[in-house]
Amino acid sequence: MSSNVKVMPGAPIPGNDPVPAVVEYLKERLSEAERGQIRAIATACVSDQGGISTGWINNGNYWKLIGGIDWLKHRMHSGEEE
Repeated sequence: MSSNVKVMPGAPIPGNDPVPAVVEYLKERLSEAERGQIRAIATACVSDQGGISTGWINNGNYWKLIGGIDWLKHRMHSGEEE
Protein backbone atom coordinates (compact mmCIF):
# COMPACT_ATOMS: atom_id res chain seq x y z
CA MET A 1 0.00 0.00 0.00
CA SER A 2 1.35 3.42 -0.92
CA SER A 3 2.56 5.50 2.02
CA ASN A 4 0.24 8.37 1.05
CA VAL A 5 -2.88 6.17 1.31
CA LYS A 6 -4.62 6.39 4.67
CA VAL A 7 -7.02 3.65 5.75
CA MET A 8 -9.90 4.88 7.87
CA PRO A 9 -10.55 2.93 11.09
CA GLY A 10 -12.95 0.09 10.37
CA ALA A 11 -12.40 0.28 6.61
CA PRO A 12 -11.61 -2.99 4.82
CA ILE A 13 -7.95 -3.51 4.00
CA PRO A 14 -7.46 -4.44 0.34
CA GLY A 15 -5.89 -7.76 -0.65
CA ASN A 16 -6.43 -11.35 0.34
CA ASP A 17 -3.53 -11.95 2.72
CA PRO A 18 -4.53 -13.55 6.03
CA VAL A 19 -5.70 -11.07 8.64
CA PRO A 20 -3.57 -11.90 11.72
CA ALA A 21 -6.20 -10.72 14.24
CA VAL A 22 -8.84 -12.98 12.62
CA VAL A 23 -6.51 -15.99 12.66
CA GLU A 24 -5.58 -15.42 16.32
CA TYR A 25 -9.22 -14.94 17.36
CA LEU A 26 -10.27 -18.18 15.67
CA LYS A 27 -7.36 -20.10 17.23
CA GLU A 28 -8.44 -18.88 20.69
CA ARG A 29 -12.07 -19.90 20.10
CA LEU A 30 -10.98 -23.31 18.74
CA SER A 31 -8.86 -23.91 21.82
CA GLU A 32 -11.82 -23.04 24.07
CA ALA A 33 -14.11 -25.34 22.07
CA GLU A 34 -11.61 -28.21 22.31
CA ARG A 35 -11.56 -27.77 26.11
CA GLY A 36 -15.37 -27.92 26.16
CA GLN A 37 -15.71 -24.28 27.24
CA ILE A 38 -17.70 -23.15 24.19
CA ARG A 39 -21.10 -24.86 24.09
CA ALA A 40 -22.76 -22.90 21.27
CA ILE A 41 -21.50 -20.54 18.59
CA ALA A 42 -22.77 -18.20 15.87
CA THR A 43 -20.64 -16.71 13.13
CA ALA A 44 -20.89 -13.97 10.56
CA CYS A 45 -17.99 -13.80 8.13
CA VAL A 46 -16.98 -11.45 5.32
CA SER A 47 -14.91 -13.14 2.60
CA ASP A 48 -12.03 -11.68 0.64
CA GLN A 49 -14.52 -11.13 -2.21
CA GLY A 50 -16.98 -9.25 0.04
CA GLY A 51 -19.45 -12.12 0.38
CA ILE A 52 -21.18 -12.77 3.69
CA SER A 53 -21.72 -16.16 5.30
CA THR A 54 -23.41 -17.04 8.56
CA GLY A 55 -23.85 -20.15 10.64
CA TRP A 56 -24.57 -21.41 14.13
CA ILE A 57 -24.58 -24.44 16.40
CA ASN A 58 -26.99 -23.85 19.29
CA ASN A 59 -26.58 -27.12 21.26
CA GLY A 60 -29.72 -26.41 23.28
CA ASN A 61 -28.73 -22.78 23.96
CA TYR A 62 -30.91 -21.19 21.28
CA TRP A 63 -32.20 -18.21 23.30
CA LYS A 64 -28.86 -17.51 25.00
CA LEU A 65 -27.18 -17.49 21.59
CA ILE A 66 -29.77 -15.05 20.20
CA GLY A 67 -29.27 -12.84 23.28
CA GLY A 68 -25.51 -12.94 22.70
CA ILE A 69 -26.00 -11.91 19.07
CA ASP A 70 -28.16 -8.97 20.16
CA TRP A 71 -25.55 -7.94 22.74
CA LEU A 72 -22.84 -8.11 20.07
CA LYS A 73 -24.94 -5.92 17.75
CA HIS A 74 -25.34 -3.39 20.57
CA ARG A 75 -21.58 -3.36 21.24
CA MET A 76 -20.78 -2.92 17.55
CA HIS A 77 -23.32 -0.10 17.05
CA SER A 78 -22.06 1.74 20.13
CA GLY A 79 -18.50 1.66 18.78
CA GLU A 80 -17.04 -0.66 21.40
CA GLU A 81 -13.68 -2.08 20.39
CA GLU A 82 -13.39 -5.76 19.52
